[in-house]
Amino acid sequence: MEFQEVIKKAREVSLLYDQLNSEQGHAKWGLQQYVQGLMEDLGTLARLSLMKAGVRASADNLDEKLKHEVCDCLWATIRIADALKIDLEAEFPKQMETLAK
Repeated sequence: MEFQEVIKKAREVSLLYDQLNSEQGHAKWGLQQYVQGLMEDLGTLARLSLMKAGVRASADNLDEKLKHEVCDCLWATIRIADALKIDLEAEFPKQMETLAK
């Protein structure tokens, strides 16, 4: 899947969540909710990575849970970039070039 397709899929899933939230009487997510969601996902990812390293007792389906959390973090990052009007497809390569230097 190309990067632009990943971004498109993240946006499509967000629309589905907007629908679900509306049906359940909840507000549509914005920047703050995506940032808070990312922070929660990062905490879960940190805990799971400790399990993977053998520092904490492991969980069932650990590798699947790790995949899930990494993807949740990417999804939230895409939605945060959208909320801030950051073109990830344009900016990400620039940032990687800066890091490479």
